[in-house]
Amino acid sequence: MTRLHTLISRLFAPFRGERLEQDLESELRTHLEMLVDENVRRGISAAEAHYAALRSFGGVEQVKESYRDQRGLPMIETLAQDVRYALRQLRRSPGFAAMAILTLALGLGANIAIFSVVHAVLLRSLPYKDPARLAKVWETYRQFPKVWASVPNFWDWQEQNHAFEAIGAYRIATGFTLTGQGEPQRTQGTFVSANLFGLLGVKASLGRTFVPAEDKRGAEPIVILSHALWQQVFGSNPSMVGRAITLNDKSYTVVGVMPPGIRFPDWADLWMPLGQMGTDELTSRVYHPLEVVARLKAGVTLAEAQAQMSTIAGRLDEEYPKTNAGWGVTLVPLRKELLGSAQEALLILLGATGLVLLIACANVANLLLARASARGKEMALRAVLGAGRGRLMRQLLTESALLSSLGGTLGLLLAFWGRDALVRIGPAIVPHLEGAAISGPVLAFSAVISILTGLVFGLVPAFQSSRLDLNGALKEGARTSPSHRHNRLRSCFVVVQVALALILVVGAGLLIKSFVRLLGVDPGFSPRNVLTARIDLSPSRYPSPDQFYEHVSDRLRALPGVEAVGLINYFPLGPESANKTRFGLERSSPSTQGTLPVAELRLINLDYFRAMGIPLVKGRNFRSWGEEKQQVIIINTTMAHRIFPNEDPVGRRINLGAEGPQPSWFSIVGVVGDVRDFGLASQPQLDIYLDGPDSGMCMVVRTDSDPLSLAPSLRRVVHDLDREVPVTQVITGEQIVSHSLASRRFSMVLLGLFAGLALMLAAIGIYGVISYAVTQRTHEIGIRMALGAERGEVLKLVVGQGLALAFVGVAIGLAGAFALSRLLAGLLYAVKPTDPATFAVVSLVLTAVALLASYIPARRATKVDPMVALRYE
Repeated sequence: MTRLHTLISRLFAPFRGERLEQDLESELRTHLEMLVDENVRRGISAAEAHYAALRSFGGVEQVKESYRDQRGLPMIETLAQDVRYALRQLRRSPGFAAMAILTLALGLGANIAIFSVVHAVLLRSLPYKDPARLAKVWETYRQFPKVWASVPNFWDWQEQNHAFEAIGAYRIATGFTLTGQGEPQRTQGTFVSANLFGLLGVKASLGRTFVPAEDKRGAEPIVILSHALWQQVFGSNPSMVGRAITLNDKSYTVVGVMPPGIRFPDWADLWMPLGQMGTDELTSRVYHPLEVVARLKAGVTLAEAQAQMSTIAGRLDEEYPKTNAGWGVTLVPLRKELLGSAQEALLILLGATGLVLLIACANVANLLLARASARGKEMALRAVLGAGRGRLMRQLLTESALLSSLGGTLGLLLAFWGRDALVRIGPAIVPHLEGAAISGPVLAFSAVISILTGLVFGLVPAFQSSRLDLNGALKEGARTSPSHRHNRLRSCFVVVQVALALILVVGAGLLIKSFVRLLGVDPGFSPRNVLTARIDLSPSRYPSPDQFYEHVSDRLRALPGVEAVGLINYFPLGPESANKTRFGLERSSPSTQGTLPVAELRLINLDYFRAMGIPLVKGRNFRSWGEEKQQVIIINTTMAHRIFPNEDPVGRRINLGAEGPQPSWFSIVGVVGDVRDFGLASQPQLDIYLDGPDSGMCMVVRTDSDPLSLAPSLRRVVHDLDREVPVTQVITGEQIVSHSLASRRFSMVLLGLFAGLALMLAAIGIYGVISYAVTQRTHEIGIRMALGAERGEVLKLVVGQGLALAFVGVAIGLAGAFALSRLLAGLLYAVKPTDPATFAVVSLVLTAVALLASYIPARRATKVDPMVALRYE
């Protein structure tokens, strides 16, 4: 206990210094008085007694120092002393401190904000049991590397595999209209296998999940709610389990509610068992509606499971040649599948912020080197008074650590704002982005990176500043000009800044050029003055939905400003849909030999092409709704060229029932222009247009003015016919095009911001070095001008120094950009990672920035008065 008490006392001693000093003074005074009294009792006079007491006691100051060492921890006390001294130094130079702290805050804040997203999206474990053993299982066919699975194939996989503990599945997104809870709401749901939640290791927070019997046809209609839906629509009612809700005019019994944060897939609001799916989907291998998830057995690798699943696919190919010929299987880790391209984009952005921080470090290191020149005499005096080189370096590193701590604190505040901005603009692009927070791990990261930053920018200046020429520094009137070593280091730091800035600006330039080229891509339709809206009808209430859609279309056409009203089941530029079909031909062509070709199947009305501005290239349009009974179709130009090369496709027939028991022949009556089905960066697919309605359709209204002004009228028209029909996704065609570019815009804007920040810091670095050089060379410049040097020569001399640094930095940066720009290949469209034009333009821009940053101090140098300069010092 005594040792513990002593240790605690020593730890807290630095925080009780004033009181302890008073106690020490009192105790020493008491000891001296006792010695004086003892000497007086021996018969010595009072004056002699006092001096004798001092001689016997020893040096008072030495005793004090010895006591201080014993009562506290010298290292902590010295550190506290260094921190206090560093604070005084920063107060004496507020401009330097503000510049350094702000520079570091920008670099650190960007890193912390991006890391909060990386931690939430890439580093945080998925909320499932042992997620490393989870994988997505896709079917493959021809040029399609990832295709959804058919239900019978899924059952076969479950029975025949030995690599997985379990295989579960869910149907691709299904829309449900929820009624009976106020206004009708459109919700996203899915049908899942009974074992899916158990496979994921997820339990219901209320009620239960599904049991195997509920996967079979004819089971009672039941549903599980997401926590968000239960909370927002049903008010977190704890007695929801056992109650009935109405979905698509059908009653379903709620059997469970999921825990908060559990939504698999992440768009699902509710889940139903597979047995509630349609009969055709459950029994036919023609339909491929399922996404499949599997859990690997312990000790089984993904490669081993892949080999076994490929064997099973080959077996099914032989057993069911009509539907499974040419089909394969591929496995992908679940985390990789969920993240998609977001992982690559986030890692690139994190690397970009790292480069920005390095540039900030180089900038602050330059400031410290410049400041060290002015503190040369101070460092020399401290060395003469006994401070060793290690002691001086420790003091200087303490100042650097203090700067980085203050910069990190301000950067953390900026990171809160940056994180909020990222969450606002990126949820639809980056999965799980809403979970980004300045949490414990992020705070730990900010602390560590702040400390490392202090070492990175402080170590070299501290090392160089502690190498002293005492004789030169202490001479009366000695100039405080920096050594050539300092000048070389400052120049090196500027070169590093320019090189790193060029790498970032090249990356931003490539993304900007790619984005501009995407904006120039023709989507195949005219989005201007187009309003779209999703209308979903209940199949039980509207078994033949064509009449409802016709009534809505007729009323909309009667509104002022409406030019055309079209309908399509899935609007272009959206995600991959399940509306694919394989088809056969009357006679085989070289392009279709072997496996059957695949096309996108689009259901439209006859006015759709006019509403969208899609040109009719050949043949005719549909004549009326319902003409599909005559089994006619329209195809796009890509399909005409690829399937019917060198011949007229109009009049030819294709078999849309090639996989069924009976053929279903359709005659081609027209060819229309290509449309980018899955984004501007995607290539046109084979498109087949059928004339006929589905229960859910996207309405397309072309107007002669602002399309959003028509939105209230569109809602009113639909609700006048049936208030139970939801109208959702009301958006303009231009907004759809913009949304399709959101992920690329996200990466471009952020990398562009970081590149702009890097360019600014590099310009400040060049300006600082040249400006300081002008200040230090004022005497030299005055002599030159006194000897007849023209202002133009002085300007050329100073600007040349800045441009020389810039040229070296650009050369190094070009080499780095050439190597690193390949990492952007997956984010570029129609632009090579080594695009010469981008590299050339960026090099010129950086050179121009360096020229401007050098010109300002150079112009100041030309205004030096020779007489004043000669009296310099």
